[in-house]
Amino acid sequence: MDKQFIKDLVTATSGLDICKDGAKMVKGSKSLEELLEHYKRHVTWNHKRNYPPREIWETYVYDYCNDWLSCGVADVEFTEQPVACFLCDATGTVKYAGGTTHGHVFAKHDAGISVEATGNALVTVFAYDNATMRVNTEDAAKVIVYLHDNARVIDTPENERITINTVQ
Repeated sequence: MDKQFIKDLVTATSGLDICKDGAKMVKGSKSLEELLEHYKRHVTWNHKRNYPPREIWETYVYDYCNDWLSCGVADVEFTEQPVACFLCDATGTVKYAGGTTHGHVFAKHDAGISVEATGNALVTVFAYDNATMRVNTEDAAKVIVYLHDNARVIDTPENERITINTVQ
């Protein structure tokens, strides 16, 4: 694990009210995969506090993709992931057909995504920092979108299965 990466992550926590256990997780991570699992477990806390900032993602994780996270990678497709995350200009599609109890999608840092929900899917999308998204629902599927920091929904038909909330 890159020691400068860990040092930058620790420095970026300044003023964020990170708990001792959280700081210990960051400092004690032995691999990128372990660090990203901690990030995934606390993804809502991280996004609300812009942690880590875009510059850290771009420096250490850009052009990275796994089964739930895309950072700077184009044309990624995630299917039925409980958590799906698109960062730093990542583009792609996330699909839910109701096999997952509740999908949580995060888009940030100019990411561009399409959310496709069918069957009995229930999906919540949190979009930040100029992210754009298209949403398509069919059957009884429902998608709830929360837009922060100039994020926006485009090319999406209005219907009772899609709820869009702008958060101040």
